[in-house]
Amino acid sequence: MRYIKFEEWSVIKKLFYFFFVSFASYMVIFVFGASLGTMFFNYTSENIFESLSSDSDVIRYFQGITTIGFFIIPALFILFISGGSIGRYFGLNKIPSGRKLIIAIILMPIAIFLIMMLAKINHYLPFPEWVYSSELRSAEITDSLLRADNFTILLANLFVIALLPAVGEELFFRGLIQKAIVNKTSNVHIGVIITAAIFSAVHFQFLGFIPRMLMGIILGYMFVWSKNIWYPIIAHFINNAIAVITIYYNPELSSSGSTELYSETTLFIAGIISAVIVYILLIMFFRISKQRKAESDSFKITG
Repeated sequence: MRYIKFEEWSVIKKLFYFFFVSFASYMVIFVFGASLGTMFFNYTSENIFESLSSDSDVIRYFQGITTIGFFIIPALFILFISGGSIGRYFGLNKIPSGRKLIIAIILMPIAIFLIMMLAKINHYLPFPEWVYSSELRSAEITDSLLRADNFTILLANLFVIALLPAVGEELFFRGLIQKAIVNKTSNVHIGVIITAAIFSAVHFQFLGFIPRMLMGIILGYMFVWSKNIWYPIIAHFINNAIAVITIYYNPELSSSGSTELYSETTLFIAGIISAVIVYILLIMFFRISKQRKAESDSFKITG
């Protein structure tokens, strides 16, 4: 088989191709998944989009279909046609352990107040009216999805909303896009920041653009320093899982955040303290990774 030499392509050409494959994969998986779903759910081709806005089970099913089709399959397919080894390319063949694993586990819970503070700031930015209407509708659907009334639904939400996006988005954004930009520009910071901006923009939730971009930056540096995609996957999963579990036990809360529970002064102070601790943890993560340079043998990519 003749493999595609992605390293010879420009960054723009790579990104265009990555997203082209992503959209094509999503369309195929969506059609296949929609047909398969008629065996399990009460919808037809005529009322499928109505079910997608009102039936939480159908929404949950297509949430999983979207992640698999838009992120996981394209990432694996693109790596396959480049001739790269999935394990070495993403660092999946290295089991996370030690102090870096502990930091990956506790980082996002500690960053919660920083994220909430940035979300509050984000809401003060002016946006067109359609943005607010779109985000309100999106929040209503998400809240309906997250309000699980039994433990089985909670587990389903953890899989569909927390685990699948953590794996898929990290493989696609950090594993493909960020590595492509970093290797082509030879600038880690440009690669991390641009990827984080794309990561946030692709969610089309502009009222949370800043905190989501910060999250992308944190995950990006974790991958750059560790050369192991498992660490950002773990941190990403825990961030999503916190939201799922919090709403499960506190259904009165909104998925858009709990910023209204705190005064602006309290939120600002807590956010600053959170930022300082997050910064210290990231420095620790960097220094531990630097001490173990043997992990960097697979960082250079073929695409």
